[in-house]
This record gives sequence, structure tokens and C-alpha cells, in this order.
Amino acid sequence: PNKNSNSGDIFDPYENEKYKDYIVFTMLRTPLDRITSEYHFIRERREFTKLLKKQPKDFRSYVKSPQTNNGVINFLKGRRMYSSHKASEHDLDDILESINKIPIHVGIFEYFNNSLSYFSSVSGIKWKKNIEVKRMTFKRPLVSQIPENIKELINENNKLDQKL
Repeated sequence: PNKNSNSGDIFDPYENEKYKDYIVFTMLRTPLDRITSEYHFIRERREFTKLLKKQPKDFRSYVKSPQTNNGVINFLKGRRMYSSHKASEHDLDDILESINKIPIHVGIFEYFNNSLSYFSSVSGIKWKKNIEVKRMTFKRPLVSQIPENIKELINENNKLDQKL
């Protein structure tokens, strides 16, 4: 598999009309949580790490890799995982325009239950009382355990994702 995202057309302002009759919902994560989880999930999985031009020797080198920066923006624009394409303000503008035009209802993973309640109120869909979070990396540090200098580096290298 090529690890390409299939969401590029949704976040292309010229394609938004296709989705006007649908209720579209997406769940986003903060860069700190996403990158921490992502690194600890993929570091033992060669199918992912081989997509990086330079293999990270540790979490800091993973965070510093240009291929891990603004990964959500690149994903939403339909690019391959660990694309060498540098996400831009224009990409962010396209995504925000699409969120507003369709509209796309946005939840935040770190507020999973509140996000599901929000989606339920928008869509009328009623959830089971308990929905288990399935895609979570358990063997990873908590965000509170990440050194401040690494947190600053993550935030600096993911400014566009942070704005989203």
C-alpha cells in the first residue's frame, strides 16, 4: 500500500459541492498527542518507518524530521503519509474554507466523549452508552511526561496543525 490519504477531495474547495448533502464529521488531535502516539506506534513497524528518508534514532529526531511536520494538514490535503511536501498556509486556508462551506463538524480526540455528544446533536445519531477508543497507543508517555524542550519543538514544527 502507498499510504496515500483519501481525504484530499473533501478538503479541496473546488470539490466541496459533492459533500453539501452529507453530514461530515472529523476528529482531530492536538499535535503533542498525535505525534507522541504516532511515534510510539510506528517505531517498531518497518512498513511505516521505511517511508521516512532518514530513520529517526529517537523521539527527538522523529519530531525534527520535516516529514513528520504538520502531518494532519498533509493528510487532509490527500498526501501520502510522511510526504516530503511541506504543508503551507494555503493548504490550511483550503481546509478551513472546506470546513466552513460544507460544513464539516470537527471533534477533538482529547475530548472524545464531548465530541461524540456534539456529533450526536448535529446528526441525530444516538451512540451506545460507552464507545471504546480503539486506535490508541498504550505504550507511550503521557503528554505531561514529555520534556518541555520537546513540546516546544513539536509546537514549533506543527504550527499549521496547531492552527487547525
